[in-house]
Amino acid sequence: MGIFARVSDILTANIQHLLDRAEDPDKMIKQAVREMEEGLRDVRASTAKAIAAEKRLQRELDENRQNIRAWQDRAKQAINSDRDDLAREALTRRREAEKLAARLKTQIEQAKETSETLRQTLGALETRLAEARRKRAALVARKDAAEVKKAIAAHVPAEGAGGRHLGAFAKLEEMERKVEDAEMEADAAAEVSAAQQELEESPPKEGVEIELELMKLKQQKEAAAAEPQV
Repeated sequence: MGIFARVSDILTANIQHLLDRAEDPDKMIKQAVREMEEGLRDVRASTAKAIAAEKRLQRELDENRQNIRAWQDRAKQAINSDRDDLAREALTRRREAEKLAARLKTQIEQAKETSETLRQTLGALETRLAEARRKRAALVARKDAAEVKKAIAAHVPAEGAGGRHLGAFAKLEEMERKVEDAEMEADAAAEVSAAQQELEESPPKEGVEIELELMKLKQQKEAAAAEPQV
C-alpha cells in the first residue's frame, strides 16, 4: 500500500467509531497510535525528500538560466567577429538551454505541489495523532476509574441467597456504632455518679433550714427567760 493510501486511511478513519466497535478499545487505540506514528515518520521523510528535490531543481534552473545568458553573449560576440558558424552554434545551445529551463520550471511546480501536499498531510496527521493520544489518555483514565469502582463494589454489602453479608465497609460502620454507644453509656454513667456523689456530700436543703429555725426559737426562749419578772 502506498504512503498516501495508508495515510488517507488513517486520516479518514473515525477513531471514536472504531473504539465503540472494538472488543478491546485500549488495544485498538494503541494500534491506531502506532500506525499513525509510523505514517508520520514516513510522511516526514517524504516531505524532507520533496523539499530537497524542489531545492535541487531550483538550483538547476538558476544554473541553466545563467547558461542561457552565457550562450546569448557568445552568439553576440561571434556576430561581432563575423563568425556566423559560432553564432549559429551558440544560438542552438541557447535554445536547448531554454527548453531545459522550461522542463525544469514544470518539474519545480510539480515539486512544490507535492511538498505543499505533504506539508498539509503532515499537519493533519500530527493533529490526528494528538487526538488519538488524548483519547487513549481518557480511555486509560476511564478504565482506571472503572477498576476502582469494581474494587469498591467488592467490599459493599450485598444481598445473597444465604441472607445479608456485610462487607468490610459495613463491618467498620457497625464497629463505629458500637464504640459510639459505649462512649454514650460511659458519659451517662459518669453524670449519674457525679450527681450521686454531690447528693451524698451536701446536706439536704430542708434540714438546714429547720436547724436554723430551731436555733432561732432557742434564742428567743433564752431572751425571754432573761427578762425581769414584774
